[in-house]
Amino acid sequence: MISSGRHPKKEIADELMTTYAFTVILDRQPVGSELDALFEAGCDDAAFGTENGLPVAEFDRNAETMADAIASAVHSLDEVGLTALRVLDQDRVTLADIAERVGQNRESVRRYAAGDRASGDFPPPVNPSRDGTVFYR
Repeated sequence: MISSGRHPKKEIADELMTTYAFTVILDRQPVGSELDALFEAGCDDAAFGTENGLPVAEFDRNAETMADAIASAVHSLDEVGLTALRVLDQDRVTLADIAERVGQNRESVRRYAAGDRASGDFPPPVNPSRDGTVFYR
């Protein structure tokens, strides 16, 4: 048997991890020397750049939970002197967002969500009791 050089329990633990993709808005863009330090601090799973004029880090982090993934990413950023201002939740969308993605109008998608146009298997909103904008995953 060929050994990978890793501890068998560690390999099993890694296989049980889920990869979570998320974007963190930073207080500033990292400078040249900080990029190497970020890699050494564990941010080898991140890409740094700007989104809508804001400095961001886009992570694909392995962890047991999304909370663990975000917490470890924030800790790694802190080690280098960068501050995570907030995490973008790109999985939450409105009916208008869904309509744009699938090429239909908002009313058509609203009718699917209400069960008027299909079997009623449209996913439920993540904030059903909130007045105003309703979000879906």
